[in-house]
Amino acid sequence: MSHSIKLFIAILIIILLSFACSDDDNTPDPIPAGWERITSPTGYKSLTDIEFLNKDFGVICGAEGTVLKTENGGLEWQAVNYGNNYVSYKVFVLNENEFYLGRNGLYKTNNGGYSYEELGELSNIASTIFEIIFFDTKNGLIYKSGRVRKTNDGGLNWEEVYEGGFCNKMKFVSNEIGYLAGGASWDGMSYGILHKTIDGGNTWTNIGDIKEVYEWEIMSMDFITNDIGYITNFNKEFFITQDGGVSWNLLSDSLPRIFSGIVFLSQDEGYGLSSRSVFKTIDGGISWKEDHTDSSMIFSAITKTPDEKIFVVGNGGVILRKE
Repeated sequence: MSHSIKLFIAILIIILLSFACSDDDNTPDPIPAGWERITSPTGYKSLTDIEFLNKDFGVICGAEGTVLKTENGGLEWQAVNYGNNYVSYKVFVLNENEFYLGRNGLYKTNNGGYSYEELGELSNIASTIFEIIFFDTKNGLIYKSGRVRKTNDGGLNWEEVYEGGFCNKMKFVSNEIGYLAGGASWDGMSYGILHKTIDGGNTWTNIGDIKEVYEWEIMSMDFITNDIGYITNFNKEFFITQDGGVSWNLLSDSLPRIFSGIVFLSQDEGYGLSSRSVFKTIDGGISWKEDHTDSSMIFSAITKTPDEKIFVVGNGGVILRKE
């Protein structure tokens, strides 16, 4: 074989390898108009949840003790100390000094994230803290191990007030009215659950008894008023209620993906999150169009700010912001 042929084969192999590598290099896809990718100060550590207190102040939690906060509407983020290497699953922001992180245990900071204390003995109870809600420094709720637990002494002690089953989403529209949703899917089987409180979480009622609605696990939920709310399920269906969950109207039976999160800015405009894409509706959920996708990422959480900006976080330290 001549030298020129060997050289040609070598070059061809390099070109083919370069194409193969380009498919697996996790290079982020181009950002579409309206979206901005924000640099994470902790690099590629995966991010699991995000919440904003107001249009300026927000907190992100994630892997290996990652806690980030912003004071300028998410344009810049700074890392603050957690004190351990646990993955925090949920964050709740009470004010700029006091916020909470949850996984097996519940941790609180009183100084804007620079030090934390563990509240109660929740880490001794198996399973993840899926939701955290505090109405003030003393009174709060968590959802853990299939139960709503309530504190009135700042988290030192917790009382089990309701058994809700396989739920992992809790949304309070006011200090009195809240919803708890979830269900389970396995081996081709699925079912949904929805509970409601009208007294701040002291008592709850199972309102998930409409077979056509709760035949499938509820995968995402949002309420924009005490009565107007939305759910999506494992069967890619989208429902709206206008009477606080008493009745539901099916608006779409063919969502483009299973949504892990939804947020609505108005009764017409909303966003749905799948593992690699964000979808948008402008007709109240009847139709959805892909607004942003990134094949190199896995998205984990979506939220909105009071001034109607959308944020998405996920693995690889991705932080996306949309005006």
